Amino acid sequence: MSRVVVHIDLDAFYAQVECVRLGLDPRTTPVGCQQWNSLIAVSYPARPFGVTRMDSAEDAKRKCPHIILVHTDVIGAPMDDGKSIMDMGQRTVQDEPMRWSRSDGKVSLERYRQASAKVLETVRSCVGESPLERASIDESYLDLTELVEAKLSENGPRFVPEIDELLMVCADSVILGGRIDPANSLEDAKLLMAAKITSEIRAKVFEVCGYTCSAGIAHNKTLAKLATSANKPDKQTICPTAAVVEVLNQTPLRKIRFLGGKLGETICSTWAVETAGEAQKITIDQLREILTDEKTVQFVYNIVRGIDQAEIVEKDKPKSLQAIKSFHPGPETNWAGIERWVKVLATEIDHRMEIDEGTYKRMASKLAISYRCVSGAFGPMVRRAIPMCRSLSTEQSRAMLIETAALKSLRSATDFSFPCAALGLSASNFLEKVPFEQTLSRFFSESQHQSNVAIKVTEPMKSLGTKPRVKRDRKNRTLDDIFSVKRKPSAIHAKDNSCRNLDQAPLDHRLEQELKDYELARQLQEEEDRLARLNSENAR
Repeated sequence: MSRVVVHIDLDAFYAQVECVRLGLDPRTTPVGCQQWNSLIAVSYPARPFGVTRMDSAEDAKRKCPHIILVHTDVIGAPMDDGKSIMDMGQRTVQDEPMRWSRSDGKVSLERYRQASAKVLETVRSCVGESPLERASIDESYLDLTELVEAKLSENGPRFVPEIDELLMVCADSVILGGRIDPANSLEDAKLLMAAKITSEIRAKVFEVCGYTCSAGIAHNKTLAKLATSANKPDKQTICPTAAVVEVLNQTPLRKIRFLGGKLGETICSTWAVETAGEAQKITIDQLREILTDEKTVQFVYNIVRGIDQAEIVEKDKPKSLQAIKSFHPGPETNWAGIERWVKVLATEIDHRMEIDEGTYKRMASKLAISYRCVSGAFGPMVRRAIPMCRSLSTEQSRAMLIETAALKSLRSATDFSFPCAALGLSASNFLEKVPFEQTLSRFFSESQHQSNVAIKVTEPMKSLGTKPRVKRDRKNRTLDDIFSVKRKPSAIHAKDNSCRNLDQAPLDHRLEQELKDYELARQLQEEEDRLARLNSENAR
């Protein structure tokens, strides 16, 4: 059974986000998204003037004098006029002279991440439970096989669609090879039905978000992505089976997924080929002589023939959150600079965690600090775990606690030294955030159960009327036992400025925080138990 895969790519996404925010028409206004002195996105109306990504701001203005340049958000130290650098991305470069530098601030792409999340939410609303894979901030894949077959089956057991209705989709779609036969080919009928659904998705994204997008419809991920790139912007393209040979004969080998780097370069230089069609003359035995990994051999052999079995991996949430700064023009050489940037990074990662918690109803359970202590822009990053910080105090925010924990980790690290070329903070290992009412009910019910099990009252004590003696099984206590026991604050906690005495916090706030900690610990315990069971089964 052939699959039906759709690739969706937002057109010049960053530039479109800025156009919508500033009330500009992305279809007619030349706009460039600027990061420091280079452009990282160029709207399609600016491209006929020769403006391209990575052009300098000066070159862009020379090529297209009326282009509107908008700088990305920048976070960092306050400016001379008391305004935060965070606000600078809200204005166009023409309206405000560039008064920040790469050494003073760091770029934040949060605006584009939030816009991307809104697009994915809109796409999800159109396709229900169909597998959705977020490939990057501006592109995604959909497996519409089941949805397409369900819609076609409404026309009868032989999947015979209303041909005239489906052919009307052609007006909104470019068909590679120029021919498609839904009346006699079930596979072509599926592609046309998918094109109809894709057209509805694109219209919905424009209605809700204001962004145009291009799309490709084919029987696998590779062909769908090639179809998307064949006609942009704001178009959708169908790649039927009959057109695959022609498409691959015209496709540069290094335009195919995963062949744009060293692997593709090796194949092109070794066998003097340029297109995927030319690469089909390479036998599998010849590939084995150059490529030692059998999986890579099979992948290359199949992919140049348009065969791609890669599944659509359900992925619409980021696996980790990161805030990273590469120091420019040179590395940091003292603790004063490191302390300033740790403060900036802690504030950013805390902000991103807060947004993620509200959007996906989950909490990060691990934090880490990364650093590169070599000169230059490249080299491995060393990563160290730091404690997950949760504040009970109104005087110390979570960002402040993250900053303190990160600096403590750096100062104690034997492999950290100056000069430092890059620094980063990350949050990962997300756990589902259980509603407060559900946590409250579970907390008291499980605590009561543990109390009934752990506490034993002897009959002699009852008869004497004395205070019952409480016995607790300390050797086999679980996390539920620990969180069900009310503890007195220790002297250490009382002296530690980073962890306030619980008795100083309001009762309802203390209870809510204790319940959150209880729920997090309970989930961690369940995860450890699950891994232990898996290890036990593997050992057998």
